[in-house]
Amino acid sequence: MILRDRAEVYTGGGTDRFGAVIPVVSQGTHPCSVHPVRSDEVISHAGTTVSRYYRVIVGRRTPTPTGTGGYVLWRGIKLTVYGDVEQHNLRGRLHHREFTGKAV
Repeated sequence: MILRDRAEVYTGGGTDRFGAVIPVVSQGTHPCSVHPVRSDEVISHAGTTVSRYYRVIVGRRTPTPTGTGGYVLWRGIKLTVYGDVEQHNLRGRLHHREFTGKAV
């Protein structure tokens, strides 16, 4: 699998079980592949909100953007994890991870 793009991965965020704040930490820039999936438009009295969804594929050594503040920064677009992170195995070993990223 050839991962042609690069994105910066951020993990952490939220609070732990004692109420202490967990900071969002950059895990560096990692190879990835990002493809647009769909977009939604919501029109309300407050204005129009457009949500864009992307399919993000990262390698096995890339940390997963977990936590309430975890996200991927790709080409200036902040993509938060929408749904579950899928792990794909090949011959019994982790090959890559996929998830849907949501940009608002």
